[in-house]
Amino acid sequence: MKYFLLRFLCQFIPVKKYRKKFKRKFKNICNSKPFFEAVLASVDTNKWKEFKIIESNLGEAVIFALTYKNWWNGEMVVLTKKYHLDVFKMLAPEVPVIFCKEKSSFWETSEYKKHIFSFVLSNHDLGQMNLTQKHLFENWQNYLGKNLQTQKYSAPVVSEEARKSALQKLNKMGLSLDNLIFVSDEALSLSPLPEEFWTSVTNAIKDKKYQIFINKSKGDNTLTIEETYFVATQCKMIIALRSGLIDLLCMINKPLRIIYTTNPAITDIQPMYDLTKFPFCTKDVIEYNTNTDSVENIKNQIIKEIKSL
Repeated sequence: MKYFLLRFLCQFIPVKKYRKKFKRKFKNICNSKPFFEAVLASVDTNKWKEFKIIESNLGEAVIFALTYKNWWNGEMVVLTKKYHLDVFKMLAPEVPVIFCKEKSSFWETSEYKKHIFSFVLSNHDLGQMNLTQKHLFENWQNYLGKNLQTQKYSAPVVSEEARKSALQKLNKMGLSLDNLIFVSDEALSLSPLPEEFWTSVTNAIKDKKYQIFINKSKGDNTLTIEETYFVATQCKMIIALRSGLIDLLCMINKPLRIIYTTNPAITDIQPMYDLTKFPFCTKDVIEYNTNTDSVENIKNQIIKEIKSL
């Protein structure tokens, strides 16, 4: 709601530099403790006494949303990143949510003005899990004490609004959904691949007369998570560095080619985030790893697959 209000107010500020200053100031207000207190004041205390907080990155948020029936007991869920909104809208629309970007100190006190706060899984607890170097899903099952392997996982729901918006953005990029290949070269927790790798891959795609959608988290052509998911469902193939986004895209029944590179803290993260260990992952997935194979060989294998499309 606050982002719609922000856009509405900004249109009446004529000078761009003042508009930017106002936008920053308004965001600071909206992300402050008083603003969140005002949000809480608008919530029916008799109905919503307990709040579950999610502060994780995209991949973990996807897992939490997919398995919400195993931890959600009717609480209001506090989302702390904008992309959380899309994730819960698509995967857990039944769950009531509010958004607060700024972490509030009173969350740590567990209780504030008759409201009770707890984390679905705090970043500290997630960090402790990662120290075991077991697979994320195995750790999550053990944490919940539930068997999540036999659970039915429904496909994400994409709104008609997101479909139309995605098509409009693609049109501005000069793209359509015809013969499109999805490429994502970004991953916060992994080292990037050489530029030559992606140049060779994109050249191979162009040689086959396919269009290329290159996913970006920032910039004028950025899609929301919901829009990104929709575009990926329409592509012929997905080629990407392993990132949190792939926890969502791996549900799409398309050829999925994922590359792991090195991680600054844990050299090889594949054992902890291997897609084949997720029960909701597509069967048509091949995972490449620069820790066990050369970049050149991985590039050649992917180009070979593109040529065979």
